[in-house]
Amino acid sequence: MPASNLNFPAHDLPDPRQIDFGQKLRNQTQACRIHHEKLGIKKALNASQMQQVAATFEASSAALVAAKKILDTEHPTYRAVVKIRGRATNSGNRSQRRFRIPVCD
Repeated sequence: MPASNLNFPAHDLPDPRQIDFGQKLRNQTQACRIHHEKLGIKKALNASQMQQVAATFEASSAALVAAKKILDTEHPTYRAVVKIRGRATNSGNRSQRRFRIPVCD
């Protein structure tokens, strides 16, 4: 982009040696750390529920592994929450990547 198309005329361009880019970055951004707990979507059955399931299948309750689903993972609201959480987590990962800057000869 030519300098004449910027917000200020070419003769008013600031001297790059006088700009403190570190201070400018600190003024315009805020560091943050995102931490989230994993959403539990299943819960183990209690002992009486396990005995009831075992009786239904005529099996030993010790041989069964059973859980009840407490969140509908197909529900649009659940999907929206997971999407937002993923975007927030991935945006931090993207900013930490190192980019190779091409060197012009």
